[in-house]
Amino acid sequence: MTPSHLHPVLQLQRMIGNRATVSLLKANQKPIQRNEYPSNDELESASNKVEGDDNRTPGLALAKSDAQSEPESMPVAKYNEELKRWFIDGELATGTFLFVTKRDKSDLGTLYLAKDSEVKGKHDNVKPVGHMGLARRAGAVEENKEVVGYAGNIVFTEGYVARWTNDSGHFTPPGLKQESTQKDKSYWGLPYKAFKDFKTLGDPPDTSLVKPFAEMMQKREEINQVIEEAKEEANHNEKFIAGKAVKKLKGGSLIPESLTQGSAKRLIEFFVEKRALSDEEFAVEGMRKVINKQIIVLKDS
Repeated sequence: MTPSHLHPVLQLQRMIGNRATVSLLKANQKPIQRNEYPSNDELESASNKVEGDDNRTPGLALAKSDAQSEPESMPVAKYNEELKRWFIDGELATGTFLFVTKRDKSDLGTLYLAKDSEVKGKHDNVKPVGHMGLARRAGAVEENKEVVGYAGNIVFTEGYVARWTNDSGHFTPPGLKQESTQKDKSYWGLPYKAFKDFKTLGDPPDTSLVKPFAEMMQKREEINQVIEEAKEEANHNEKFIAGKAVKKLKGGSLIPESLTQGSAKRLIEFFVEKRALSDEEFAVEGMRKVINKQIIVLKDS
């Protein structure tokens, strides 16, 4: 494939490298366009909610309290609309965090974080770090109240949101209804399909499985080119495209070596089936399948 056929971001990566590309895109970040606050029919019952105005989302209010410590550090995650990925200090976001958002819509695509490792249990002889302390550190305080747009926990891996929740006992934000989590929408850069209500959390997602999927996502343009070649060989017959694409791609440089042969086959079939989706929709669909262990098994598993 010649560079002229590549996505503009991939062209940049080849010309100036990944780190320089990330820095350039971060400096010229577009505002997020598709982040309306969930409507009442998309939310479970919304308790403790404060009405918004023209510039702010509805929020969650709590009387200001010093019952929790502020985190020693507060990473800030930014959503890059061009890359459809989250970054912390210019690096792809990875890890488990508490998060809060502010109400001001000028802050769209920004999450204020506390590292999960900083959250202390009640057995420690110190005030715990929690969403209240994080809200104070983030400056989400109005009229002696800590007011945030949303609060919960979030798991990032390779810049993608593996899961976000409403797990904040202090701010008690409303969750999304089950049917809402099937929608191709996002709130504050957080895809509805990655939402998990705190009442049904279960085990944390195995984010190690996401890395090979993320690696292939970065090569999606090239993989789709091979799929187009397979489509021609199959005379545009959908029944045979996946099989021919698997033969062309398996064992090649576009497939991570960490995958079993079966996983590589399932991932390629997924790329074929969902090739018409936008990158954002494709990433969310793939992440759900990966986290639910429907596609990927690693060789050393």
